[in-house]
Amino acid sequence: MRTVRRNKQRLMYALYKGVSVAELVRDRDGNPMLDENGDYIYDDSSTSDILYDDPVPFFGNIAFSKGSGEAESVAYGISLADYDSTLIMNVGEIPIDETSLIFKDSIPEYDANGNLKRDSADFSVVKVQPSLNTVMYLLKRIVKNA
Repeated sequence: MRTVRRNKQRLMYALYKGVSVAELVRDRDGNPMLDENGDYIYDDSSTSDILYDDPVPFFGNIAFSKGSGEAESVAYGISLADYDSTLIMNVGEIPIDETSLIFKDSIPEYDANGNLKRDSADFSVVKVQPSLNTVMYLLKRIVKNA
């Protein structure tokens, strides 16, 4: 009953793609330069960014009421203080995991390099708890930069 169509709303998810690596400083021949300890030297002007795929729309049911007590928090192995809401989906409907982002009310924003800004999402997935027919995703609200 939790996953009937009338209980669902339009949401978006973004999957973790990886990390962009800061660029190495190279000599005239294009070889990476090493410091006195033999470690690679990285360009200070380049940064390492966490990358996400573009958000994908889906319909899901987000519940903002948390578990009713200690028994539920122990069953999932996570404190009630560690999440803000839950997303209930049928098994296999969406491919998200603990590295994914959820957009509920916010519009995805991108940085100057065209990478999705993590803090433009509404939630991050804290835990995935599958059962026989449904999957419960515990979500943590992302604090927006002012």
